[in-house]
Amino acid sequence: KVGLNLKDAIHFIPFVLFLISYSEFYFMPFDEKQAYVSLLSEKFELTYTDNVGLIPEAINSMGRVIQPFVYLILQWLLIKKFKHFKNHRKRSKIYKWTKQLTLLQTIYSLLLLLTMVLVFVFSKFFDNTIFPQVSAVLTASFFFYISVYLFWHSDILNYLKNFKISKASKKTSNKLLEITQYVIDKQLFLKQDLSLNDLADSLEINQRELFEFLKEHNLSYNKWINEIRINHSLTLIKSGYLDQYSVEALASKCGFKSKSTFYRAFKENTHKTPVELRASLT
Repeated sequence: KVGLNLKDAIHFIPFVLFLISYSEFYFMPFDEKQAYVSLLSEKFELTYTDNVGLIPEAINSMGRVIQPFVYLILQWLLIKKFKHFKNHRKRSKIYKWTKQLTLLQTIYSLLLLLTMVLVFVFSKFFDNTIFPQVSAVLTASFFFYISVYLFWHSDILNYLKNFKISKASKKTSNKLLEITQYVIDKQLFLKQDLSLNDLADSLEINQRELFEFLKEHNLSYNKWINEIRINHSLTLIKSGYLDQYSVEALASKCGFKSKSTFYRAFKENTHKTPVELRASLT
């Protein structure tokens, strides 16, 4: 469970500003409000030229255009930060969907910006055309596409429903890094029968404590230890190990009990077989 913190309050600033700006409209008599909404439906350009609130609509419209671009920049930065998800067996699909959605949002926002600029600059030319309605058409088309996409990819909705972000503390993150480095330095991962209990004893910590460290990072013991083994196998492959030995020998060398388990873990982490990876390096 991830809660809100003080930094999240910054996202509510535009909402609060617009809420204050349109406060007069909210308390307007219902008949007047209904008449004004009807007028807006007939003259769409009033949505960015008429000043019904404290803040001029031209500034409101500019803010509504700038804000999405700020979030788009942040989204692309997050996509770049989590690009390793594209090679993850389970998270690759949600990563691909997020990237496609952000790309579509970027195209939509750029087209919307272009439309608004043209309308403002050439307002007289577009007065008697349907061009000012383009922004509404773009918005409707964008949400229609998202709806259809999610309908045909309902599994994404199920994944989003159960998707959890682990908010591990800095202390546990550092501790897990220390444990991982210890396992690598001591080459404990090479032991094929290394259990969670054995490792906990070696680290002189409680088995439950080690389990919780891994859980806070959405990792199971097998997944974590196998990732360490796979990273070691990549080092061996790059050094030419498969030029002299078999894949089965490589699996055993890295601490795997069976070739099939090694293959499954290798493909899950690299999306390639050991032979395919070796070929891609030549």
